[in-house]
Amino acid sequence: MGGVSASQAEQQKLAAIEMQNSAVLLKTQWQWAQMANDLASTASPAYATSTAYRFTLANSSAFVKMIRVWIRGLQIDNASAGTAGTPNRNGFFNLLGQFTVRLGNHIYSVPSGAIPLLWQTFSRNGRLADYRGRQSFGYSSTLSNFPTTVAVSSNATYTGYVDVPLALLEKVGDADGVAPTLSNTGLQVSFTTPDALQGADALLYPFQTGGTLTVDGTNSGAITVWALIARQITVSDTGSLPPFVVGPAFIFEDVPLTFQQATTFYPFQGQQANLVLLKSILVIDSPGELAGEFSDPKNLQDISLMYDANTPVVESREAENPNIGTVGPTNFLVDQGKAIGDQPPGVYVFDFSRGTNADYPNSTEYADLQKFSRMGVRLKYAVAPQAGAQLHLLNVYLRPNFYEATVS
Repeated sequence: MGGVSASQAEQQKLAAIEMQNSAVLLKTQWQWAQMANDLASTASPAYATSTAYRFTLANSSAFVKMIRVWIRGLQIDNASAGTAGTPNRNGFFNLLGQFTVRLGNHIYSVPSGAIPLLWQTFSRNGRLADYRGRQSFGYSSTLSNFPTTVAVSSNATYTGYVDVPLALLEKVGDADGVAPTLSNTGLQVSFTTPDALQGADALLYPFQTGGTLTVDGTNSGAITVWALIARQITVSDTGSLPPFVVGPAFIFEDVPLTFQQATTFYPFQGQQANLVLLKSILVIDSPGELAGEFSDPKNLQDISLMYDANTPVVESREAENPNIGTVGPTNFLVDQGKAIGDQPPGVYVFDFSRGTNADYPNSTEYADLQKFSRMGVRLKYAVAPQAGAQLHLLNVYLRPNFYEATVS
């Protein structure tokens, strides 16, 4: 009788690893651990604009599936007697500015305002993760408080959190992305806050232009960062669960490009090392074009997926979309809303990983950037973009061997 082939043996090995990881993911208890402030002695530094922060979870045998950044008791003052301070899209989340997570190499490298876009595009109904301040329970305003405006000659106090997922497919029992804190540098979270609280760029500033908003000098809040780690124990036994067998990680990376009005091809690729593209969240960021938003959808005339600059995969132009006057790629936006919920104005999603699970992707499909290194999108705009306009390709990659140690 014939033996097991090498390819069959590899498949069996991978299946065994997946089975073990899924069992640990579903059974282990999870616990929060506070990450140390690298840049000062205080564990909970005050919030300030134009400031760098860095927190680290030191080496341990832990596995991390999520990070939570709290900003507690931050008072925003409005010195204007005539204009209220109104948040931009995802205003509270923009307080963190440019955001990076590293375990050796970077896992996240995006504007912090992109993180809620990541959450909601992995959910069919398009809502944010469950930020409790949006609920009606009596204690919810203590957990999370996002005032809608800062009134004239007044102030508002903000408390809330930003959840940063590492295991994006946890809901389907997939442990890919769970990070081992075994690196010499530890798991590191860093961010540099924006240079001001307000501006027209809805991906950069928390508040729209208008008013005179500053961080209160006395009540400047407190920042803490936490890691959700696996305890490797279960309530059904007293023995230890086996460790995760880790390797794959999700990389969330911003590829910013100058945005043009004329028909222009924009390649997805950022770093050449990232070859497995699961999703690209396109943000057309034309500051001030639509107050508080990224851009106005009615101005987009072409959003076609391309193998390269000349070869379309799927075309979506005026010819493929009815013109109803107020929205550009109408069929594209209807299909996007049915799949993941309506997205903010100026956000367009190409999700290659979505499978048959209606509420969460569960598929092995991806865009192969090794085979199609020039894959990207073709865009055309009806009007001249605002000064400084950019196209942000917020790409979700899968790096199959990100956490595997290499032997030199």
